[in-house]
Amino acid sequence: MKTSTCWLSTLMMLLSASSMAVSQSHLTDSIPFFLINDDTIMYSNFKEIISEGDVREISISNYSLRHSFDSIFQLSELRSLSFFNCDFDSVPEEIKKLKKLERLNFAYTKITALPEEITRLKKLKSLSISKTDCGNIYPCEFTVPEWIYKLPNLTELCIYDCAIERLPPRFHKSNIRTLIIHGGNFSSFPHELNHMSSLDYLVFSDSGVHCPIELRQKLKSCLCDE
Repeated sequence: MKTSTCWLSTLMMLLSASSMAVSQSHLTDSIPFFLINDDTIMYSNFKEIISEGDVREISISNYSLRHSFDSIFQLSELRSLSFFNCDFDSVPEEIKKLKKLERLNFAYTKITALPEEITRLKKLKSLSISKTDCGNIYPCEFTVPEWIYKLPNLTELCIYDCAIERLPPRFHKSNIRTLIIHGGNFSSFPHELNHMSSLDYLVFSDSGVHCPIELRQKLKSCLCDE
């Protein structure tokens, strides 16, 4: 079935991204490199290349605050943005300039929260945060923002190994259809999931709590701790 295939593809993309980040997790002093429209370039050529053509997709590795974000936020046609093993703990508010962004991914960063300016990204469909690493605390806790439901086109959310402890009260009002939560520190199953009318596919694993059988039965697919 097409929807099931799409769901599995989302899960595989997340795991693939995490694997890529693992291979780079000890390269914090390396020269930054970028995967732009399937072409790998070094940081020294970044500004020159993005000024020459239409950039729709970019993956950034080994990036830190000593490198300027300015050029990235000038990419008005950008659809997909990924950060791997990047040494920063907050997302600049200027990300709101990427009006056409559809996919946003953070893996092996120190990010524990997202700025509300992301609600300006009305076309955002997929958001992934995995492997938050705060040095002596791994994984460090990521807080799902209260405003997540304000993203009208967000249908895929992946939170992987981020020590998440709760979901916000209005989470059930979101339009998320595919939800992946792995490695949380929940004291009980988040009741917000029981009230989500949009949810079709759920992975809720290695969290220490069990998924209610009633919820498993009403979803199209559910992989949960039992």
